[in-house]
Amino acid sequence: MMMKSTMESTSLLRPTWIDVDLDMVSSNVRQLKAFIGEKVHLMAVVKANAYGYGILEIARTALASGATWLGVATLDEALVLRREVSKDSPILVLGFVPPEHLSLASRSNITVTCISLYWAQEATRYVREPLDFHLKIDTGVLLCFSFIRQW
Repeated sequence: MMMKSTMESTSLLRPTWIDVDLDMVSSNVRQLKAFIGEKVHLMAVVKANAYGYGILEIARTALASGATWLGVATLDEALVLRREVSKDSPILVLGFVPPEHLSLASRSNITVTCISLYWAQEATRYVREPLDFHLKIDTGVLLCFSFIRQW
């Protein structure tokens, strides 16, 4: 199945488009899953509208083909996926989620990324229910992370 993504043309930009073959996306996910095995989880990172290819279509295809997790950049993206794609597939927000929005993430069964000890301490001020999170540790990339020595 082909999906077309189009960028509107302006006087400064030439018209552009990309054709995404969802059958190939499916094939790639199935091959990766076959390689890593059934006991290993596979996350399809679909942040930034699946890098411009269409978050809903790519996420649905990835899950139907064997991906077990979806990864996004923001809580907004996660909420769209929870509403439009899957009520129960695990979703991880890779980017910063303000602590005051963590209750919404918890109620929506969305996993967030704990980026620092300070963030974790702030989170306790806003969340009273269980919250699933991944603890991001500095691996040398120097993005959004926590130094292990903080803990």
